[in-house]
Amino acid sequence: RARAAASPRSVAVAAPGRRDLDYAGLEALCEATARGLHGLGVEAGDRVALIVPDGPEAASAFVSVAACAACGPLNPGLASAEIARQLDELRPRAILLPEDAAAGTVEVARASGAVVVGLAADAAAPAGVFTLGAVWRSKGEPEQDAEFEQGLAIARRAMKTYRNALAELAK
Repeated sequence: RARAAASPRSVAVAAPGRRDLDYAGLEALCEATARGLHGLGVEAGDRVALIVPDGPEAASAFVSVAACAACGPLNPGLASAEIARQLDELRPRAILLPEDAAAGTVEVARASGAVVVGLAADAAAPAGVFTLGAVWRSKGEPEQDAEFEQGLAIARRAMKTYRNALAELAK
């Protein structure tokens, strides 16, 4: 936050062929991520697993999650059994993974008992920008209840607000 206040237009995340994400945008992404995760029941002391391939979205997702919870990055290239073992050790409240993650990874994540949240990147957006999208409940839980639906609505509004702010910054 100090960097965003001191140099809001300085480059925070860059990638070849993509517009740069500045510190003001990264701070807004961190705030939207925190509101979104909080809306799904993640509190400051909770652990969040991040199973995202290397790239600008992995970097900004790590920073965004670490700003509001304990972030445990896991290697998405591991076998499902190893991911399951690491999730069992980590015991996360939530798991972030790409919306197009392999079915085996999604099933292992859902079996952990955590709320599983899809992370969607937009190649047209600045490097590192993502939104929280699909949410999979853990296996064995009843269908989404009213409280969960309310949290999901909060998460989606937070990300929509962020996308709107980003569009204004791009003008």
